[in-house]
Amino acid sequence: MTSWSILPIEVKSEVLKFTGFFSSNNVRLCSKSDQEAVETPKTNIPFLKINISSDHVTLIIIENTSEILRIDIIKEEDVEIYRSQNLECGLKTKILKSANFLEEIRNFFNGIFARKLEIESCLIENDELKSGDEILKIVGEKLSKAVPKKVILSGKSFQATKNALKTKNISSEILIRTWKKDISKNWTGYDWFKGFNVSGWNSKQGAQEHIIATTHIELYPYIALLESWPNEKFHWFPGLHVADPQKKFSGPGSGMQNSTFIEFSTHQFIKIPIDSKKAMFVKFSQCGVSIRMTNEEDIDVEDTECGLEWMCLNCEPKTMEDWYFRETIGNLH
Repeated sequence: MTSWSILPIEVKSEVLKFTGFFSSNNVRLCSKSDQEAVETPKTNIPFLKINISSDHVTLIIIENTSEILRIDIIKEEDVEIYRSQNLECGLKTKILKSANFLEEIRNFFNGIFARKLEIESCLIENDELKSGDEILKIVGEKLSKAVPKKVILSGKSFQATKNALKTKNISSEILIRTWKKDISKNWTGYDWFKGFNVSGWNSKQGAQEHIIATTHIELYPYIALLESWPNEKFHWFPGLHVADPQKKFSGPGSGMQNSTFIEFSTHQFIKIPIDSKKAMFVKFSQCGVSIRMTNEEDIDVEDTECGLEWMCLNCEPKTMEDWYFRETIGNLH
């Protein structure tokens, strides 16, 4: 029987293609030959999350919904490192205790990024570290070389993160995002509304849509308010179903006489004109309700997608980025 230890590196690399990041990373620690076998081929990472602060660094690698690796490096009296195979911190699985926080971070990132990573989407959250911080320098250096296809920056200090990435030298799509801001307090007197601004961002194209998800809503007065305060936001109501929307929102007796009802086999639309170019499009599907305020040429009313994107309760997420946001900030309904 052939022993693993005497296999050529090329053969080992082929075998390791069928293992997950967690398993292959364990193999990497066994020998110099195994380390080379792991680091030689390209490794695809669908979603990478990095959270950085002065006393806690978290890295989450998501290959699929059942293959997750989370590492937490925490500075307390000593530096402690925990490992988990889900989205929660693995406080019961301590893998190392050290005395040098920055050194452990540098060693950890050197080990992870020694591999040829192809990162589809990377979220970096930074609430406190300023430009020039050593941790930021480490993260910026590694990601500037790995060049994720998409970089999402969040947290109060996102600009410092952007500076550390040397964005002029990388071709990644870069988004600036904010998460899960409760806006219910802005709706004084409307007890039927419970909502969150769950995702607003800026990109190379400028300001993009700001999305609202709700847990409790009365749709008719909500639409009436939007008519008097038109904006470019997307509004998502996953799981909300309306019986006979044509009768309630279109035509005589509905209070929306100017609206137009459009029906397809998979969904229905209520189109409400706002001005000569812009209209409100309310989409009803088996997954819920979505509202978009936009120019008519910018929307495809025949599109069979539910319109709820990653917030959808029923449709399969298209990416691990979608799945992550559903799991962490999408559970609002």
